[in-house]
Amino acid sequence: MNNIKVSVILPVYKVPLEYLRDCLDSLIAQTLRECEFIMVSDGAPEAECSVCEEYVARDSRFKFFKCEHAGVSVARNFGIRQAQGEYTSFVDSDDWIDANILKEAYDFSKKNDSDVTFWNCVTVSNKKKLPVRYSTMDKFLLSEESLNAIKRNLFFAEHKKYLVFIYPVCKLYKASLVKNFMFEENLEIGEDRIFNMHVFSKDIRVAYLNRSAYFYRQNADSITKKYRHDAFDTLMKYVERMKELSNGMYHAEICNEILYKFVESLSLDYYHKDNPYPSKDNIKRLKQVFYSEDFRNVVKGCNFRKLNRCHKIDYLFIRFKFIPWLYIRTKFLGLKNRLF
Repeated sequence: MNNIKVSVILPVYKVPLEYLRDCLDSLIAQTLRECEFIMVSDGAPEAECSVCEEYVARDSRFKFFKCEHAGVSVARNFGIRQAQGEYTSFVDSDDWIDANILKEAYDFSKKNDSDVTFWNCVTVSNKKKLPVRYSTMDKFLLSEESLNAIKRNLFFAEHKKYLVFIYPVCKLYKASLVKNFMFEENLEIGEDRIFNMHVFSKDIRVAYLNRSAYFYRQNADSITKKYRHDAFDTLMKYVERMKELSNGMYHAEICNEILYKFVESLSLDYYHKDNPYPSKDNIKRLKQVFYSEDFRNVVKGCNFRKLNRCHKIDYLFIRFKFIPWLYIRTKFLGLKNRLF
């Protein structure tokens, strides 16, 4: 008889070994014993695989699978297919979780028959920890009004407290819910956001625990910060999928999101330090987007009031076609990564 309460799925690919050990140590420390920790190598180097195998030998809750490199969505989907628990949780291999969170989330989920239970994330950077809380209340089931706000903020997060819903971490999902959707494997970026759009589009019960229990490490070597040629096109691919799922709603929210992704692409592509192409070629590509009719229509469709303070300044320079601002913004002011 299966008595696994929670399956934790952990894709592994090119993570510093000390970060990986921190993550796995936080799983070993879980006070909920009826767990399984499914580590999936997405073509990870042998040193990382050896660490995973070491933990399999140390604790019977660990399971390790080797797959060819095909991306995080493929690795997560593989893990989902192996999972046997009542609930599923996701952890990234350079992060870690509080020792009691799986037990508390499981108990609260069972008590309230919730489909999703979520908690707070703590951003860790240069030994500083910054928690982002959804609410000051201790724990509760979300109202229909709150769920509608989450759905809207999945298309464009008006407040940083909603950013937790973009990612699959910090949550306990009913296994049946996860297996109904899976992750879209054709998306390089934004697959986690699309996944949660599917989840929260359903009539579900959602519970909140006011616990700062997931520790997100801001890693300078993260794949999300590496050079990407045609980054804007890659980012737009998932935004187009967002449009399909919006059923004609949230036009202004999607326009705001495109503006954010355009600004993000400046540091990922056009002005990235590892960009190998001549500056004039990058500027030419940038202008093709900046002056295009489609992008101009996006700018017209933005809701200025809902932009954050920094992007309100971006919007004004972009609206009045002051293209030198893009270089100044990226090189001298920097681009903050607001993942949480």
